[in-house]
Amino acid sequence: MSLVGSVGAPDQRRRDILGALLFVFAWVFFTVEMMGVRILSADLAIPQLALVRTATQAVLMAGLAVVLGRRVVATRRIAMHGARALCSTSGMVLFYFAFALLPVAIATTLTFMQASFLTLFAALFLGEVVGWRRTSAVALGFVGVLVVMRPGFGGFDPAMLLALAGAAVSAALLVITRSLSLTDERWTIMFYSSVLGLAMIALPAALMWQPVSREHLVLLVLISLSGVVGQFLMVGAFQLAEASVLAPVDYVRLIFAVIAGYVLFSEIPDVWTGIGSVIILLSAATIAARRPDIAPPNEPMGTPR
Repeated sequence: MSLVGSVGAPDQRRRDILGALLFVFAWVFFTVEMMGVRILSADLAIPQLALVRTATQAVLMAGLAVVLGRRVVATRRIAMHGARALCSTSGMVLFYFAFALLPVAIATTLTFMQASFLTLFAALFLGEVVGWRRTSAVALGFVGVLVVMRPGFGGFDPAMLLALAGAAVSAALLVITRSLSLTDERWTIMFYSSVLGLAMIALPAALMWQPVSREHLVLLVLISLSGVVGQFLMVGAFQLAEASVLAPVDYVRLIFAVIAGYVLFSEIPDVWTGIGSVIILLSAATIAARRPDIAPPNEPMGTPR
């Protein structure tokens, strides 16, 4: 019996409330991470920022491996871990580029397309049967993308394609994680993702390295710690609360994005962005309602790591 199923209703309600609070605070930290990326991208290269972020998690996971021993590194699927690390690292870089180049609300809105891409990949590569409701929801999501991007009407920014690519890559990340979670522990998956990802991003970061000043260091530390703390808070949220409880809370990140974009960069989403955002959110909500286990355990939507 699962831990969730073994507790009484009042206890589970408390767990759901605490999980929801952890989820909200996780998105506070993730928003801080992306705002730091947005600010530092004016002076430092995106691969450079991704290297620092990945290195922080790699150091923590290496320390965990020392404490827990061989159980963290034991695996027979190193090639699949390499594929996951590639998706994790490239997804992070794509999202960093998107948040550096696009208005924060638009970049955040497009990340919600991960649910649509995941549905497509699950049907194509996992043989899942996708009913007409989820198919319609996926189509609705792409209609919302067209409303936000408005190709041919002056609102299109090529950087939007980076955000969509990041959503697609992070969906592939979830598909791979589902497969790995059947054979390997969560800590093993996170260990190889960070260590192999660090090796992958090292060369691009070295080739594009820019001088780091003392002022940059403060934000670099903030980005690294915010990303890692946010990840652990989100894992804790999914350990406490049921996915169906946390799914609606996920949309708080768009609220944080709009607030941060306005306060830090004086960005005000236009009407078309608002309409497209509502359509995409409806699509994601419908997909989640039809498939509440859309994300594997401890691998929340929108956070490729």
